[in-house]
Amino acid sequence: MSIVGATDWFTKQISEHGTISVEENLVLGFYPAAFLNEVAQKIGPSFFSAMHTNLGYLAGAVNIKQSEWALDEKSKAPGSTMPFTASSTNMAPPQKYEFSTFNHPSIKDWLIQNDGSVVVRHAGFLTFGDDEKVEKDNQDMIIAPDIDHDNAGGLEGFEIETKESQDLETWLKEFSCPDSNPNFAVCLNQQIYLNQDIPGPQTGLLLKQVAKQDETIIMVKIGLFFTTSSRAWDISTKSVNWLIL
Repeated sequence: MSIVGATDWFTKQISEHGTISVEENLVLGFYPAAFLNEVAQKIGPSFFSAMHTNLGYLAGAVNIKQSEWALDEKSKAPGSTMPFTASSTNMAPPQKYEFSTFNHPSIKDWLIQNDGSVVVRHAGFLTFGDDEKVEKDNQDMIIAPDIDHDNAGGLEGFEIETKESQDLETWLKEFSCPDSNPNFAVCLNQQIYLNQDIPGPQTGLLLKQVAKQDETIIMVKIGLFFTTSSRAWDISTKSVNWLIL
């Protein structure tokens, strides 16, 4: 707790209940949701940027049937946005200390649940409209499964690869069943070198829609992106009803 300075959740629990029950309602068996929400607020959007080596960790939550992604009948949230899981993860490196970062304002409203899922009521995602697009130069970096993967190996066959000099817009439109299971590029933050006139890469999450339950869109995280073709401060905050497993 002291490393990241997340102590408010502990103080609140003690004042309200007189004790801390450390064995119950732990996210993925590790930490209380109240603690993680405080940590996410202190660390910022990079908290959600951990990435796995393949998508096998989604097994038990998501199936691919007849080339479409769908929730497992007994789906359990794998915590795809958490920086810890049963499998190994790597987080996006922190920004260099001499540079500042613009955090997209929508992220502060994201709420981690006890099961490791994240409720999202506001998000900024790329549409590549005229307002947000700066220059389409095909120089995006995508850390995700290859766009040409054919689903034959199931989820375990989706190896996470780092691809430079890619076109993010094309990846979103073509990766794995985009008509039935749309892909989204959700803005996290953008590095700023001296001022907003000299921006560095924008970092964000690649999410895939796997179901719709009533009015809630169910998502899983499948990758990360870095782009210079859009500016984080130009991407509007949109009202959404998402649950990221």
